Amino acid sequence: MSALAKGKLDGATRWALGAGLALFMCAIAGIAFGWMLAQLIGGMYITFLMPMLVGILMGGAAAVPARLFGLRDKAPLITAVVMGALICFAGEQLFAFVRFAETFARENPECVTSELLNDPLAAAMTCVEQRTGEEGLGAYLRFVAVDQPAWSPIGMLGRSGIGVAGTVVVAIGELAVLIATAIASVLLRTRALRRPVRAPASIHL
Repeated sequence: MSALAKGKLDGATRWALGAGLALFMCAIAGIAFGWMLAQLIGGMYITFLMPMLVGILMGGAAAVPARLFGLRDKAPLITAVVMGALICFAGEQLFAFVRFAETFARENPECVTSELLNDPLAAAMTCVEQRTGEEGLGAYLRFVAVDQPAWSPIGMLGRSGIGVAGTVVVAIGELAVLIATAIASVLLRTRALRRPVRAPASIHL
């Protein structure tokens, strides 16, 4: 790695390696952080604060290859952290839903019919739809936002009873905070890299 630090690779190669590694690291970080946040829902998940902390760490993940390969072009770094933030948010919601459904099916065995014995997610959703009178995503959102706010995907604020619309608005706000913090974090961490290593002419963003 010392050769890389001394700039023995040409600019196009360093750009490609730095951008590629930043994308890879942010994708992995997005999955890991999404799983971590989902485990905190129903416990110590603090609305807005948790996405902000993850955004700071996401920016740090993208800054590592930027410094290693002297990647001063901010476009691939911003792309990487935005992608990582979206993966994190989507993963958090998916992992939270799976965790909710498995727990709900375990605590409500009457919902698990013989036909759905091997599919606790479908069993939980069938029961939730019956209880709320809604279908699909609407049933899940109504249940965790109104009937069982302890399972709200937005954490502590969701337990205050802000309803379905409030839950959706706050969730979008959390995504915006996550993306904005990740972008600010990577830009601040790489601000000392002033002269950009441009993408080669054959590479278009």
